[in-house]
Amino acid sequence: MEAVKEYWNKVDAYFESITPKCDKCKQLEEKIKIPMRYIMMALTVVLVLIIYLLTRKCGFFTYCAFFPSLFACMKSMHDNKGEEKKWCSFWMLFSLQQVLPRCLDRNIYYGIVKCVALLYFAFFDTCDILINGLNMAYEYIEKGLNYYKSMCAKVEKSD
Repeated sequence: MEAVKEYWNKVDAYFESITPKCDKCKQLEEKIKIPMRYIMMALTVVLVLIIYLLTRKCGFFTYCAFFPSLFACMKSMHDNKGEEKKWCSFWMLFSLQQVLPRCLDRNIYYGIVKCVALLYFAFFDTCDILINGLNMAYEYIEKGLNYYKSMCAKVEKSD
């Protein structure tokens, strides 16, 4: 229960930080007796629901993963956090999931799983598994390329 309270405090602090502090907003807050951050929360929920209703058939879950990840990536690069490998592997995974057959997007569970996986890798993981997987794939591709070059060299020598 403490974790939920701690999370709520983080959300509340975030909305407090983005709430406008102008005189008109303070006057409105005094008249309706509801803090402006709660109005901002409600407007955010309404906006997300409207976007969902408009885009649920054309990639809502992809957009939900793309835009927050894009902003987090840009913030990380701007702050020079040294997470270039993480973001490179994340965008490789994102690209791979985008080129999978469109028939998978028709399944609502695939879209949800894709969104959750992308958000997990973007915000809660360092993408070490992806980086190691890409390194292994690179080694296999390099071995195959070297084998192909040696076979081509043998063919050229025989001619």
